[in-house]
Amino acid sequence: MQSTILGRSAVPLLAAAAVLVMPPAHAGQRLGEMNFDYSTPRVAADGEHVSWQWTVTNNGKADVADVQVVHRLIPALKVTKVPTGCSIMSDTVQCRYDRIAAGARRSGTIEVELPSVEQGEARISGRLTWREADAKGQPATAPVLETSTTQPQGRQPS
Repeated sequence: MQSTILGRSAVPLLAAAAVLVMPPAHAGQRLGEMNFDYSTPRVAADGEHVSWQWTVTNNGKADVADVQVVHRLIPALKVTKVPTGCSIMSDTVQCRYDRIAAGARRSGTIEVELPSVEQGEARISGRLTWREADAKGQPATAPVLETSTTQPQGRQPS
C-alpha cells in the first residue's frame, strides 16, 4: 500500500535584526500508522538563516518500504544544511530510505539562507510517501492518500 502525507510550515521574511519565533503550533500529520512532523522553525540570531527539523515515525507493527520525503521550499531559497542521505534539488530536498522498521523514526534538519531584502514568507512543505510490505516483505501498492497542515511562524522587525 502506497500512502502520502503532506505537511507545511512557514516563517515570514522581513529585513530585521530582532527575531521572534511564535509559540509552537504542532504541524504533524498522521495517516494510518505513519506520522510526519515539522518542528517550530528556528531563526538564527543574526536573522540570516532559518532551520526546520522534521521527523517521520512508523508507529505500525510492520516495516514500511520505499520511503521518500520531499521537502519543498517556497520561495526557492539557498539550502545550507541537509541530513546525510538527503539531496538538494532546485527547490526541494529529497530524502530516501529503503525501509523504516516498525517503531522506528527518521529525522533531520534543513537549514536555508534567508534573503536580506526580500519580504514575504519562507515556507516549507513536505510530502511523505511509502509502501507497506506484503506478507513476504515485498512492497505492495495502493492508492495515494494526501493531507496537509499549516504552521504559521513569525519574526518581528526591531
